[in-house]
Amino acid sequence: MKAVILFILLIFSAIPSFMAQQLVFDGRLTDVDSKKRIGDVKVTVFEGGKQIFQTTSASNGKYLVNIPLNATLKVQFTKAGYVTKTMSINSGGINEEDIPIGGKLFPPIDIDLFTNRPNVDFGFLNSEPVVEWSYDPSKFGMWYNEGKMTAMKSKIESLLEKVENEGKENEAKYNQLIADADKLFMAEDYENALTNYSGALSVPGKSAEVHPNNRIVEIDNILKKKAKEEMLNQQANQA
Repeated sequence: MKAVILFILLIFSAIPSFMAQQLVFDGRLTDVDSKKRIGDVKVTVFEGGKQIFQTTSASNGKYLVNIPLNATLKVQFTKAGYVTKTMSINSGGINEEDIPIGGKLFPPIDIDLFTNRPNVDFGFLNSEPVVEWSYDPSKFGMWYNEGKMTAMKSKIESLLEKVENEGKENEAKYNQLIADADKLFMAEDYENALTNYSGALSVPGKSAEVHPNNRIVEIDNILKKKAKEEMLNQQANQA
């Protein structure tokens, strides 16, 4: 009997401590622009640079993560076409007896993601967490650093607002150049029309627009035909 008890104790001693008790948190992922839930987002947990857990959000944006106690962790939310966000978790200082069945000491963690913006670098979000979590004895649970979260939220919103304003300005500039170019084209002022169409394509995010590209090709053919006719006329006059 003693041998059996000793064997069981040896088995449990070989199990890592975090396997005996873990924390669980969940939440939903939402697109900032469309306000729709996002599925297929990878939620990855790192400890000391090593991946220890990964899951994928469901089609309704829901996800669930298990993490060990007494660890400093980085949680990363990634999906192609979206800006990656991270958050940090310090799961130390928790009395295991205070952990409820199921390991839920966190409130729901809902994360908003937004798509990549051209000409804007959000790379700092790979290293700077949008929220930092640690155990708060006064709340008997995990809680976030409200000051840092507010500061990061303001920084992101400020950049997004700047991008939106620049986008509106670029759209207005593009539309004006196209309107002017179309008038010049109809007046057969092809050289100046070409200048305006080219200027419209140089506006950020407009290089692939069909209308100005087609008009540039059309003007190029017109000018080549015109130059050829002038050359033939000169040759005829010389003859």
